[in-house]
Amino acid sequence: MIRLLRSFAAKLWLAGLVFVILAGVLVGAGRVFTPLVSEFRGELEALATRTLGQPVEVEGLSGRWRGWGPVIVLRGVSVLNPETGRPGLEAAQTEIAIDLLDSVRAGALVPHEIALVGVRLAVSLERDGRLRVQGLNLEGASGDEASQDFSGLFLAPRRLSVRESEVTWTNRAVAGPPFVFNGVDLRLRNDAKRHQLTGALRLSGYERSELTLALDVIEGAGSAQPSAAVYLKGNGVPLARLLADRVPAEYGLLNGLGDFELWGDLDGVALTRLSGTVAVRDLMVEHRAAGAPGGGALYPLDRLGATFDLDAGEGGWHFRGRDLRLEGDGHLRPIGRLEVAVENRGPGERLVRAAGDTLPLAPLDALVRFLLPAVHPLQPGLHAAAPDGDVHDWRLRLTQAPDELDWSVSGEVAELDTAPWGGLPGVDNLSFRFAATPSMGELELDTTDGALTFETLFREPLPLDRVHGRVSWRQTDDGGWSIAS
Repeated sequence: MIRLLRSFAAKLWLAGLVFVILAGVLVGAGRVFTPLVSEFRGELEALATRTLGQPVEVEGLSGRWRGWGPVIVLRGVSVLNPETGRPGLEAAQTEIAIDLLDSVRAGALVPHEIALVGVRLAVSLERDGRLRVQGLNLEGASGDEASQDFSGLFLAPRRLSVRESEVTWTNRAVAGPPFVFNGVDLRLRNDAKRHQLTGALRLSGYERSELTLALDVIEGAGSAQPSAAVYLKGNGVPLARLLADRVPAEYGLLNGLGDFELWGDLDGVALTRLSGTVAVRDLMVEHRAAGAPGGGALYPLDRLGATFDLDAGEGGWHFRGRDLRLEGDGHLRPIGRLEVAVENRGPGERLVRAAGDTLPLAPLDALVRFLLPAVHPLQPGLHAAAPDGDVHDWRLRLTQAPDELDWSVSGEVAELDTAPWGGLPGVDNLSFRFAATPSMGELELDTTDGALTFETLFREPLPLDRVHGRVSWRQTDDGGWSIAS
């Protein structure tokens, strides 16, 4: 037994020694012949041209050794437009790291990593969903044997990085100018059916803004859609620029910066989950609706912050917000929890449920007046009454069908203040609970140290030391209303 073990150990040691010697010879030969790669510039250009189906020019070519394999350095790489002969895609430098052992086993060059330095890419999402890179015809590659052997070197590297580059992004599906990102640093890792993309970039013209992203894509089996996990973090992102083509035409964003950190899941291109934190500051929204005086109504939003979760699917979506904070006109308004769920029940049928901890009336009134047209009949009343206070523990349920709309709402109003308007008295410090549907409702008053203000009847507010009571209403069969207290 001991002899067998000794014999096995000796053979294992001998095999290891042979491997080390062969690896040393291979590496040594590689170090010697790597500088001679510059003699093959024409061959590399021809292979790249057949691979891409477009003319490729290389100004300079050199080689060096790094770690366990050679690195081919291409300087001044240009992919030419076949019709005009002008460069459509250019890179100041391209570094191709060759996996030596895999190349020997495959009998062809196998890249370990490709690095593009100083490249300018124009990427667009077409209306039919295709992704297009200007100057690069990905559908024009030839299928001959030579190009297939070399295609991995340019089109399917296991590692791909883009450094010190500029990317112009255009979405053809929506109207709006393209986005130009500079300082782009991206890394792509391919491993069989898994693809990971990480990187950082800045929006051109906003040097203090920064975007960090990570994408992990897993291909589906057969015809199944791929799934992906995404991470996105932004600091000082200009909202007016980023969301310019996402805002309805009658509205506009002026100024405004956003900080966010988001995690999400994708099924194909459909978002199924999104969570994270969002903070918006110094945002001004303009209402440009027809009939608005001057340049339109303005709605200032000093700060808005929240932590949230969003689940989405074919049947609808569910939003859950926590720690919501709203600040406007120098006043901080904690909103707390906010939930909104939308369930699609069929053609034209929808169920909407919403609930929250606190709903401040002053900013809500300002928002409603901002959204309504300037000539809407409710504008004068809302402007004159100027309601202020909070609605606590509110609930809303809305059922929409093709021929009907049903709803119910409930909550508790605390410390309501309004100014007198249209013959109605103003109220101070009025508190009550309420519940209502289209056909019935109930109001339970519970106020201490309140007051009523009349425009002409009394000079001073009429004090209400204690008000407690209940008012209910119901629609009768003949279309009238029955009120009881």
